[in-house]
Amino acid sequence: MIKVPITIVLKVLTIVMLVEVCSADRTVKQTALSKYYIDFTEVAKNWDLFDEHGIPMRDYGSTFGVQYQPVGIAHSALGNWDLYLDTGEVQYKNEFLKMADWFCASLVRKDTFGVWEYRFDYPRYYLNAPWPSAMSQGEGISVLARAYQLTKNEKYLQCATLALASFSAPLERGGVTFIDHDGFVWYEEYPSVQAPPHVLNGFISALYGLYDFYKLTGSELALDLFNEGIETLKANLYRYDLRFWSRYDLIEPFREHVFLFRFVTDQRHPRYPHPIHRVALYMTTESGARSQVRLDIGVDGDKEDIHVNRARLYYSPSYQDWGDSYILDGRTVRNYENLGGRHAHAPFEFLMELEENNKYILEVVYKDIYSEPIYVEMYADGVKYIRVGQLETIGDGEWKATTVELPTDLLLFKTGASLRYHELHIRQLEVLGKIAEQPILLAYAEVFEAYQQAVVANLWWHDIVNSLKRGLRNGE
Repeated sequence: MIKVPITIVLKVLTIVMLVEVCSADRTVKQTALSKYYIDFTEVAKNWDLFDEHGIPMRDYGSTFGVQYQPVGIAHSALGNWDLYLDTGEVQYKNEFLKMADWFCASLVRKDTFGVWEYRFDYPRYYLNAPWPSAMSQGEGISVLARAYQLTKNEKYLQCATLALASFSAPLERGGVTFIDHDGFVWYEEYPSVQAPPHVLNGFISALYGLYDFYKLTGSELALDLFNEGIETLKANLYRYDLRFWSRYDLIEPFREHVFLFRFVTDQRHPRYPHPIHRVALYMTTESGARSQVRLDIGVDGDKEDIHVNRARLYYSPSYQDWGDSYILDGRTVRNYENLGGRHAHAPFEFLMELEENNKYILEVVYKDIYSEPIYVEMYADGVKYIRVGQLETIGDGEWKATTVELPTDLLLFKTGASLRYHELHIRQLEVLGKIAEQPILLAYAEVFEAYQQAVVANLWWHDIVNSLKRGLRNGE
């Protein structure tokens, strides 16, 4: 069992209560810009789609097609910068400066400031083309600041100065800054006027750019913008803490979601066929009212699109381990059986509203024919499947119904960051905490690291929760 350092959680809570006694005075010292804060060298070495001038492009497939993506270009540029510092090879220097030139050439003037634009709609965050991004602005500044330091060419500094001014412009004017009702300043990766999402990694990347501009020039404006962002993080980082994982953004979590489950065994595939008749997800409100989404396995339509019946199974024998439908004891069933499916599991999913303070129960109705461990796991988006329960399988030939209570905390994984972004949050907060000399940022980096150790260690969900509770009781 992994021991989770709950002292860090307690430390965070203490710091949050004490909070803002820290000064917002100068927090950084002017020094030369060196390697970037996040390692993008592999991005630079492995990018495989370019325009005719060698500028990276992103293929979004049928959704948006091939596009210039300012963030991707910045990552490639910064990766080449680091490779140049590591090796001294002129090819990396030339690639870096070519992309820095792209940032100058592609900067779009908006009255008193300049932005790099995305030229496709993004409905997820209610954005219509063209739209800027605080993440692009910050990372573009980081590229241009290094280009100016390297060449002393004033054009790079002029472009960076125009990009910096976008942080003084509100979303309504085409800038990247949002001020909430508490007066906190947010730099929005996705500048949705309708619902600013406060994406964490994009916000921190923007702060890196502000910090770089200050380091390069001593700009009091850049320092003020940086410190305003730090104050926002200090006061709001707790909102990204799900108490077992970090959140990608702060979009309202209690809404309709698709919840994906699966059956698995201790082996890659089950040794015996296990007839499954029904799976259902029940929701009970505080008043006792109950609703359900039910999937009758083996009936016509059990594999239709999720929006047809609000539940479905994934049936593809070459990929999954669901068998054909048939009748057993007058009931429609499919076997969870060894079909040699590439993914070696039997998945199913529900579309249901997630509401605060409600209870959620998963029920599985099946015939217990063979003694073989069958587990139920739920997918934590972008992270992994987490084991939540086990069917009683003693091989007595009886029809049985196994129920598993699903903690709301577990279901909230739908609003958690992917593993990739969770790991990025840890690294970003470690770096930013040192830059700004803010213990609360370092503490959250440790907390998120502890969550990762627990969740990725193939523990059952209740083992993760009990480990956290045990540590809290023992004051560990």
